[in-house]
Amino acid sequence: MEIAVHLFATLRQDRFRSRRLTISPGSTLVDLCEQLSMRPGEVAIFLVNGSTSSRDRVFQPGDEVALLPAIGGG
Repeated sequence: MEIAVHLFATLRQDRFRSRRLTISPGSTLVDLCEQLSMRPGEVAIFLVNGSTSSRDRVFQPGDEVALLPAIGGG
């Protein structure tokens, strides 16, 4: 099944900005991070269809996912 994935800030490095990806049915946000060679800890905020989501949420066909890193400042 296909989902849309949007990466922000440092998560884009050596990856992409936005892309449609094919994932296996039953895949979760943790599975997506593995597919993208990310450690789940790299991602601070998971948005699915514009709403905050947990790491164990199972994707549905056509979901739109945004992954954001922790942002530091001082």
